[in-house]
Amino acid sequence: MKTLLITILLAYSLMSCQSAKDQANQSVTSALEGVIKSQTGQDMDMVDTNSFMDQKVTASFIYDGNEQLINSENFSGSIVISKSADGLNISFQLVNESGTSLMGVFSNFDEGFKLPLVAKFTPSNAPSPGFATGTLVLMKLSESGMQEVPMPFEGTMTMLSLNDKVAEFEINAKGGPSQNTNKPETWKSINGKVTITKPAIQSMGIKKEEIFK
Repeated sequence: MKTLLITILLAYSLMSCQSAKDQANQSVTSALEGVIKSQTGQDMDMVDTNSFMDQKVTASFIYDGNEQLINSENFSGSIVISKSADGLNISFQLVNESGTSLMGVFSNFDEGFKLPLVAKFTPSNAPSPGFATGTLVLMKLSESGMQEVPMPFEGTMTMLSLNDKVAEFEINAKGGPSQNTNKPETWKSINGKVTITKPAIQSMGIKKEEIFK
């Protein structure tokens, strides 16, 4: 099921980038939703690509006092919501045309959650009782390939709002390059905030309106 979901999401993302205003997208969206339900037994609400046209994204990722994101207003922002036996998973996804992307994931929490929702980072990404599990991944492309970027190993990521008007979270953590996972004495501060106005939202296994806050 995971393979199918990833494939569908990638295909749909490519289609969205090619023509956000194409009227045929609505027919394709309905077809994809039908395929997913027939294969998984779960309903899925796909992204309305027109929502990308009106949205505004602001984002910061400050590592050891240095901003890692430039021209954040050029990002497109989407949210993927899924429900499984382990609970809810909500992923904030930002991407721009230069190949920079930022993904913040809140996972393994109950659908009756209240805001602010706090997720904890751990080096092993193991669940922390009473908290959602946090994952934050920054990826940056250069002419030589993928750049080495810091990641959080301890601290928190807090969801402040989640609805069709605005989605927002902030970061207060420490971390560094992946090779320093087990060297806490080398960790530096990681702080930031992401705000998506009129986010593009897709959901699987639960209606997005059921968890809007």
